[in-house]
Amino acid sequence: MRISIYKILFILLIISVVSAKIELSFIMVVIAFFLGFRSKLNKHVLDIAMIMLGIFLIGLLGIFHLPFGFGTFLKDVVYYLRPVLILTAAYMLISRIRNKKFLFQAFVVLGFISALLHLYSLISGFGEIDSVVRLRTIGGRYNHIELVALIFVTLIRNIGLREWFGRLTYGLLVSLLLVSFFLYFSRVMIVVYVAFYLAYQGYLKVSERGVKAGIIGLLSAITFMFIINQFDVDSNSKGINGFIFKIQNSYNEIFESLEIKNIKKDRRQLWKHWRGYEAESAINQLDKLGAWGWTFGDGFGSMVDLGVKVELAGEETQYIPLLHNGYVYVMFKTGIVGLLLYISMFFYLYFFYRARSNTEIEFILNRLIVGCAFYFAISSLVISGIFKPYDLSILLVGSILALKSFYVESWNTGNERNT
Repeated sequence: MRISIYKILFILLIISVVSAKIELSFIMVVIAFFLGFRSKLNKHVLDIAMIMLGIFLIGLLGIFHLPFGFGTFLKDVVYYLRPVLILTAAYMLISRIRNKKFLFQAFVVLGFISALLHLYSLISGFGEIDSVVRLRTIGGRYNHIELVALIFVTLIRNIGLREWFGRLTYGLLVSLLLVSFFLYFSRVMIVVYVAFYLAYQGYLKVSERGVKAGIIGLLSAITFMFIINQFDVDSNSKGINGFIFKIQNSYNEIFESLEIKNIKKDRRQLWKHWRGYEAESAINQLDKLGAWGWTFGDGFGSMVDLGVKVELAGEETQYIPLLHNGYVYVMFKTGIVGLLLYISMFFYLYFFYRARSNTEIEFILNRLIVGCAFYFAISSLVISGIFKPYDLSILLVGSILALKSFYVESWNTGNERNT
């Protein structure tokens, strides 16, 4: 099998993951896993895979209690098994590709293509755009390929693409990527990019420099929110004011809930507190299960009872299988034990700050892995983390660890030859 097949598989894997279609990405990752299979895995990949498999095994206890049928149980199996396969498949494919810059090149080129398509869709539908909501309806609400592409463009010095496009064309494409990125008006994408950048630069490291950066960042955030809250906007605001309201409402949406009696009076208020409400509903349900529920969760196949019917994806429902808050989602399915395992993944990745760097490229890769830790942590708070179909954090971790393994082995081999 020619090496180009692995490049094609890797590109298809990226596209399938960001398609937001769980069935498509699961089928694609299974194909990539078996066609790119290699028995040798990096220790770090195995460690992370074992953590995720531990969470998966706890969730399987739900087989003994299936209030919503086996189909719902099977869907949870797919959601929790898919990140493990993505991690290992990405590692295997990148390990088999000789051009070690391909990871960066693939994302950046896909990012350029996505940006051009996004901007074209906005230009084509320009006459219909009368608000930020409509702009995001026409062009899309997010694109994590562009997020990762922008991260690589701004952090990696030599991706090897200027030679392909020419300096002027490459600069133009980067500019269009930047414009497209901001025109998504995605709070998550912006926050992930900023956190990734700061982590890469070492500002989020526990050190004197990190503490100073943290204080400055906190004061900047408080100042920013103070200024934002001075704008007189509401949920009916149009244009940029609508986006300002979304920023103002971020805390309420994620952390604050509403009582059911208030929701029944005016269901429009629910969407201002949606993430907080669904999380609180899951926690209340766990509380009713007692010690077992808190320890091991409600298992795969369980769903959160919202206590009131709401319209989601065009259908009325009272029970939901997936939550926006990934931490509460994991705890609901696998209890505090599963949650601790899930959080341990962040610290495992974060401690690559302390990993040994024998070469400049190893230093860069270690910092990229730390950046992935914050990508993972932030997306887990608001978009279900590694369980969301379009989240790319776990794919990046597997891919970057493959590069790290290659360069560590190359350095060790070079040292052996010199001794």
